[in-house]
Amino acid sequence: MGITMPKRSKESIKNYVQWFEIPVLDIKRAVAFYNFIYQIDMEMVETPKHSMAFFPVKNGIGGALIQGYGCIPTENGTLIY
Repeated sequence: MGITMPKRSKESIKNYVQWFEIPVLDIKRAVAFYNFIYQIDMEMVETPKHSMAFFPVKNGIGGALIQGYGCIPTENGTLIY
């Protein structure tokens, strides 16, 4: 008898990572830094609990800077989904 294993697909996954968040303490300063370094314009959204600034992306992996409760920069780095 035994177990029959499914055949592995030969197609590769295009993006293992779908979303990332970089926690920051000062979102306006971080936005200015990334806008300058990458020559981009990040869109900001602010709510009473969090502020986010999104890296511009048309397709593929997206991400944002995030400031707010529980969003503390640490040696652990970014949050990757």
